[in-house]
Amino acid sequence: MRLPRGRYYALLGLAWTALACSNGAAGFQEPPRVESKDGVLQTTLTAQERKIEVGGVTVTTRVYNDLFVPPTLVVRPGDTIFLNLNNFIDQDTNLHYHGMNVSPLQPGDNVFLTIAPGDTFDYEVHVPADHPEGLFYYHPHMHGLTEFQVGSGMSGALIVDGILDPFPELSGITQRVMMLKDIQIVNGLVPNPPVSANPTMRTLNGQVNPTVTIQPNEVQLWRVGNIGADIYYDIQLEGHTLYEIARDGNLHNQLVPRDHILLPTSARSEFLVVGGPPGEYAFLTRGISMGPQGDTYPQTTLATLVSEGEAVPEVPLPQNFPQVADLRDAPLCCSRTFDFSEMGDGSQFCINNTQFDPSFTNTNVQLGCVEEWTLNNCTGENHVFHIHQLDFQVIEQNGQPVDFIGRQDTVALDFRAANAQNPDRCQCDDSGNCTNCTCPTPADPRGSVKIRVPFTNPVILGDFVYHCHIGEHEDNGMMQRISVSETAGACEAGSPSSVDREAMTPAERAACNVSAGHMGH
Repeated sequence: MRLPRGRYYALLGLAWTALACSNGAAGFQEPPRVESKDGVLQTTLTAQERKIEVGGVTVTTRVYNDLFVPPTLVVRPGDTIFLNLNNFIDQDTNLHYHGMNVSPLQPGDNVFLTIAPGDTFDYEVHVPADHPEGLFYYHPHMHGLTEFQVGSGMSGALIVDGILDPFPELSGITQRVMMLKDIQIVNGLVPNPPVSANPTMRTLNGQVNPTVTIQPNEVQLWRVGNIGADIYYDIQLEGHTLYEIARDGNLHNQLVPRDHILLPTSARSEFLVVGGPPGEYAFLTRGISMGPQGDTYPQTTLATLVSEGEAVPEVPLPQNFPQVADLRDAPLCCSRTFDFSEMGDGSQFCINNTQFDPSFTNTNVQLGCVEEWTLNNCTGENHVFHIHQLDFQVIEQNGQPVDFIGRQDTVALDFRAANAQNPDRCQCDDSGNCTNCTCPTPADPRGSVKIRVPFTNPVILGDFVYHCHIGEHEDNGMMQRISVSETAGACEAGSPSSVDREAMTPAERAACNVSAGHMGH
């Protein structure tokens, strides 16, 4: 059982202040790289329990290849990944290729696969020739163990190379991979599961406040990924604009200048940094409140940027981006609504009154369809929606239209303030059946995201999942199984997630709540 939600990380700043000071002078280090050759990336990941140092603190934890930040895998569109995963930890595990538009069928990105302790599995992942270029990552997706294994250090970067190919003016610029990972260390171990009230060390490539260098006017590409288990990052670089060119491995259709970039769990951003006048600048994550039922994270310095040396000639930032189809113009096969909810004590989570059952398919989709999904947050804390195998377009957030800049695979669902007043109405039994876990009617305008989802790429045929990507929430029920086939029909009749819940009468909504459970399978 978790400690009560909403506890402030009171000790966080104090616990790691000395570490930040002692490690602040360390130079920035990239993770090791494994790159494809002649269209093939061949590598091995070995999951083992190891005693390592993170930020100057010794911890016995579970990692890949003895590293808190394991190798960055680098491929090109059209390549094939042959990856041998050795499971030498004391738990079942597997591997997910997060954000990749690849097949969910074995031996590819099959998250229903179980690799027992002592076993190995040979993954074969074909990267389509038209795959988006950008930053992705890999991590375990073993239901019930995801939070602990990722929080222990089992996650690493995966790059589909070529994101700068459309911009010859940026040829040869410095590219930096920056993986944001946090870890809780209690008596030399990672607690299972992590506890909200524990201080948490936040690292960049496993370092605490390393020094990153740049010359005045120099343009660098920073690839930043939040690959931890639970925590949000809201990144900002003092005195600099972050010129975002891609989100979640998807190139934007335009340059997007930002003062700060919110990275919910599993989100990635790739942006250009132009070196400012000589001096030191903090690269930090701003303080974040996850809502009255959630946690609060204090501002933390992730790295220090040092601008030094002679100013280099200015390089024009790119203005001509490849265009992406606007899904607002696509005909729709189906509209669905999904209510994300939780019990008042934060111990159980569900979607549409249903907790995850790996044997039950919640949503059936016809290949070739574009659907519109409304994602409602019925709770007093933030959630993070993610769907496997494809990318979507956000068209509306909290009741407001969203400008079209491209696609993504992760989006934050803001909490509904109104729901914090009555968090105990949602109840779930031991079989995963939940009642009264829907949003109030009429819907509060906050905490709702509308997306267009293209189920159009034949590579995604098969079964996969969508879920909240906060590891605690996912492991405790906030996930569902989806099947994409050529025979599903445009929108399955009678499915509670395929109807317009906002237009229902109270009696229809109550009936929908019952039918959304696990009865009868």
